Amino acid sequence: MRFVAVHDMVGNVAALVSIPQDSPLAGTKLEAGQRMTEVDVPETSYDLDVPSLARHVTGIIGTFRVETEPVQGRLVRKDDVETR
Repeated sequence: MRFVAVHDMVGNVAALVSIPQDSPLAGTKLEAGQRMTEVDVPETSYDLDVPSLARHVTGIIGTFRVETEPVQGRLVRKDDVETR
């Protein structure tokens, strides 16, 4: 199972979408200032029924945030990348 978090610029999770492992990446409409990031969800049993998974995901949303700093892009000169 894969999870995609919809979050704001500081990592507050607005939604968490579960996707079967072999499915293409799914998404939802983003509001201004939101991002969508694939995340690892801790302590997830992949044999949960739908109501149990919904409760688990709701608990994750209330307990965690997305760390946004490592995924922010920045421009670098092509020459700098090629020489590393």
